[in-house]
Amino acid sequence: MADLRSISLLPTALIPLAMCGCAGDTPPFEDPVAADAATQSPDGRPAGCTVENSKTYYSDFDKDGYGSPNLTAVDCNQPEGFVEDSQDCDDADSRTNPEGTELCDGIDNDCNAATVETCNNACTVHLRDGDTYLFCGQALTFPNARTACEAEGMHLIRINDQAEQDWMSAQRNVAFSGLPRIWMGGNDIAANNTWVWHDEASFWQGLSNGGAVGGLYTRWRGGEPNNGDGIEDCGTVDDNLGGAWDDRPCNQVHRFVCERDAESL
Repeated sequence: MADLRSISLLPTALIPLAMCGCAGDTPPFEDPVAADAATQSPDGRPAGCTVENSKTYYSDFDKDGYGSPNLTAVDCNQPEGFVEDSQDCDDADSRTNPEGTELCDGIDNDCNAATVETCNNACTVHLRDGDTYLFCGQALTFPNARTACEAEGMHLIRINDQAEQDWMSAQRNVAFSGLPRIWMGGNDIAANNTWVWHDEASFWQGLSNGGAVGGLYTRWRGGEPNNGDGIEDCGTVDDNLGGAWDDRPCNQVHRFVCERDAESL
């Protein structure tokens, strides 16, 4: 009988296939992670891509042509979703990059901290849930207020629910040292008694006896809108009326609030 103490006990994984007595022609196990690693260089270059021919590319998540240094790829060909420029200071917002125009919004739009942000129309910046608001203390007509907002890449405020209405009233009290009447974005300039926001989304149809469109939020005071004298086509918010909305002639002058929505990607 053989002396069992003289037999080497080898781990099964190290026994050659010819010695294992396996049935059939089953190939040996191959580790996919190790195989994939064998096709790349230590710095992540694909096999066959030399150092001389490779470049570092930067993730351009917001697709504005500028990438973030936080996520890179080394390759001889530009990967999808990556660019050569790494100067994006906010890759989640396509409106913010080295070519961005500096606006009055509390954001470094041009990725240059040395650029001075100038606010016109006595505006101050307030933030809420990713949206940026300007509370502007200079009284303008509705058309001029709308133009002033657009110059900052914004629109006159759209009020979507009671929470936003309450927040706006609180901020106005701080920004204006009180609660004056302000312009909001709602108007029926294009089609009488069809009230729309800046993006032409209709939210109210008819006069005071009309109704909200699609269940959208409204806060009209009693008897409004009434299109008084046939010229009241622009919406205001007046906290002397409990924050209720009112339609007024567009050539009146009031303070106003601009809004810049958080970008969806």
